[in-house]
Amino acid sequence: MKFRKLMTNKITIFVILFTSTTFTFFYILVSNKPGISDSFSQGLEGNTDTIVTPEVVATAAGNQEHQFGVVHIGETVRHQFKIVNTGTSLWKFAGITTSCTCTASKVSSPTIEPGATGVVELTYKAPAVALDDRKIVVVRFAQPEAPVISLTVVAKVRESLNVSKKVIEFLQVGRGKSVEEFVEVENFTKEDLTPPKVSSLSAWLDASLEPIRVKAGPDEPRQAWRMAVHVRTDGLEPGSHRGQITLEAVDTALHQVVDLSIGIMSPVAVIPPQMFFGSVAFGETARSKVLLRFAPDRVVSGRDAIRVKHDLGDRVKLELSRSSDRFWVLSASFTPTNIDALIEGRVEISFADDSLPTLIVPMRALSTRR
Repeated sequence: MKFRKLMTNKITIFVILFTSTTFTFFYILVSNKPGISDSFSQGLEGNTDTIVTPEVVATAAGNQEHQFGVVHIGETVRHQFKIVNTGTSLWKFAGITTSCTCTASKVSSPTIEPGATGVVELTYKAPAVALDDRKIVVVRFAQPEAPVISLTVVAKVRESLNVSKKVIEFLQVGRGKSVEEFVEVENFTKEDLTPPKVSSLSAWLDASLEPIRVKAGPDEPRQAWRMAVHVRTDGLEPGSHRGQITLEAVDTALHQVVDLSIGIMSPVAVIPPQMFFGSVAFGETARSKVLLRFAPDRVVSGRDAIRVKHDLGDRVKLELSRSSDRFWVLSASFTPTNIDALIEGRVEISFADDSLPTLIVPMRALSTRR
C-alpha cells in the first residue's frame, strides 16, 4: 500500500493507492458546478486507447450501474457517473471502497454543495482473460445524513476471436472409445471473417467448424461457429495424452489455441498399487487389500477368469471377492514366521482373457517382537 500526496487548488488531499494484478482504475472528480465537463488526468500505463461512454445523471439517493457491453481484452474504457446533492447541507467526500484495485486520480473539490453535481469517472481496463466482469465502488461522505452510493460497472470481456473453452479435459476414457466436445468460436471484430482454419498435429485429434446463428444486438458477436472436437482413442496407450487444436483466421492475424488432455484407462488396474501390512508382531496376523478395477468394456464374468498367486508361502493367504460389475477386492492376511525382518514378496494376477495384462502387486511387512 502506498500513499500519494496531491495538491489541487491549494487543498492537500491524500489518496490511497492499492496495487494488485487487477487492471481496473477509478478516477474521482467532484465539483460544485452542475454540468461540469472538466478533463481528467491520465493515470494508466500500457494501453492508452480509450472509449468514453455517454454520461448518465442519477440522484445520490440511488445506486448506479453502467453496462460497458463488449470490451476487448486489454482495452480501456471510461464512464462518468454524476452525483447530485439533493440534500440541504454540504456533503464532504470521505473516501471510497472498491471490489478491485482503484485510484482516486483527481479531486477538484472535496465537497458537493446542496444542489451541485459531483462527477465520478471510472476508468476500466479489461483483464487478460475473457470473462463477464463486474466491479463495484462505494462512495462515502463524511456527513451522516449523506447517502452511501454504490457505483457498478459491468463488462463483457472478450477476445476479437473468442473461444468459449480454452482447455478441454477427458478423464477415465476407455481405450477404443471415441469422445467429442463442442466449443463456440465467436468473431467480435467489426468485419466478417472467413471461417477460421482448424488444425491439429495429433493424429488422434481433429475438429470441424459449422456456422451458427447469432442473436442481434450490440453485445453479440458478428459471427459464430460451433467447433466439434473429436478424439479417437484406438491407438492410444493407457495413461495421459495431450494435444492442441489451432484456429487461424485466414484473412487476419487472429488465432486461438485450445489445449486438450485425455486420460486413457488401463483395461484393468490395481488400486492402490501395493499391499503394505506395516509392523506385525511375531505370531500375530495383519491384513491388507487392493481393488481391481476393470474398464467398462473389459469386465470379467466370474472368479474363474482371474488367477492369483504369491511367493510368500504359508505366511500369506489370499481371498478374491466381487464388489460390483467392474470391481473385485483382493484381500490378504499375513502372519510372520520370523522376527526382526523386512518381509517382501509379490502377488501375480493374471486373466483367462489373454488380452488383459498380467499385474504384479508388491507386498511388504516388518516382522517385530511382541
